[in-house]
Amino acid sequence: MYVCLNGYKNGFRAGCCPLIGLDGAFLKTMFGGQILSAVAQDANHHIYVIAWAIMEVENTVNWKWFLELLHQDLGDYKTHSWYFISDMQKGLIHAMQEVMPNVHHRFCVWHIWRNFNKQWKDIELWGLLWDCAQATTFEEFKEHRKKMKWLNADAWAYLEKWPTHSWTRSQFSHRPKLDSICNNACKVFNAKKKEVRRKPIIILLEESRLEKVRKECKHWQPIWAGDTSYEKFEVHGHLTNHVVDLRKRLRILCVHACAAIARVNKHPEDFCHKLLTMDLYKATYSHHINPLPGQQLWERSENNRHLAPFTTRNRGSGEASSPPTPESRDQRRSHGHSERQRAELLLLLLLRRARRLAILFIFVVAMSLSITVAVSPLPEHVAVAASCKFPSVSF
Repeated sequence: MYVCLNGYKNGFRAGCCPLIGLDGAFLKTMFGGQILSAVAQDANHHIYVIAWAIMEVENTVNWKWFLELLHQDLGDYKTHSWYFISDMQKGLIHAMQEVMPNVHHRFCVWHIWRNFNKQWKDIELWGLLWDCAQATTFEEFKEHRKKMKWLNADAWAYLEKWPTHSWTRSQFSHRPKLDSICNNACKVFNAKKKEVRRKPIIILLEESRLEKVRKECKHWQPIWAGDTSYEKFEVHGHLTNHVVDLRKRLRILCVHACAAIARVNKHPEDFCHKLLTMDLYKATYSHHINPLPGQQLWERSENNRHLAPFTTRNRGSGEASSPPTPESRDQRRSHGHSERQRAELLLLLLLRRARRLAILFIFVVAMSLSITVAVSPLPEHVAVAASCKFPSVSF
């Protein structure tokens, strides 16, 4: 999601220094993500946010997409002589060369120093690195470079990987009228949005927009109308004046209302319509649906059985049947109960008859076996078993 308000980009092109800081910061929500930002400085060296975007991850593809949209909003970088400074984020350098080839791109010295510090712990080398970065003339830079080469040639070989015009003041262009060697503007923006980055994306974007509105309301002068409730104001500002009555619920806060609310030292959220408040949003989702167990665990009832639906017309005739009465429903329910009892009794009789038939079948088989044994001669070792008699079975 990319955001660049029309007032932001017009204000940047109107009077800000042409040095744009690029940076990314993590979102502190359960879903993660990152916010990419483009921040400049105004004539008073205050931060001026140009654009920002919400991304899943910081890589070359996302940075290229962000820079292409930023280039479209701000205009051609060669015509307007835009300059950039960054912390050499992952994928940013390659994306910058693809979207804006040969653009002047500074690197944050503090970020270079952090990587430098991982290999060399010498305090003297740290000081020489900052001396080279802060040198304002090329002769001063060459003097510090010579000292670093003499002290540790490998340390200077590491710094030579980066072009000197991207991290030392002695090689900076004078066009931006800024000699910043660190990306402090973006760091201030990220620090200011530290708490907002914990909120959902929509609230984060809305807070960023309202910050601009609150800043603009400083240019409006509310004048009290003299009412006893101290709620009517005439707000004077650019183009024309406006009347603000704080007794009325406002749908969307404007700069005139924010100026009047600030005059009475109250919060703008207290004057929004109730349909726009968080209380009603929570009340909407405060109700719940009761849970149910699986169908196998449902409680069975003998008095609540499914009955066939009543038809409104008789089959084979065009006459409509009368709607069922409570008495007919009771009779049908009792009739269903009697039919069930009859079915159970019939099943019991069938089981008894089946048992008798089984006993009779066993008896017949046993008798047939005894007759066969009596007729056929038997070996001597089974003569005793053959002489045994079966018990009589009576029904």
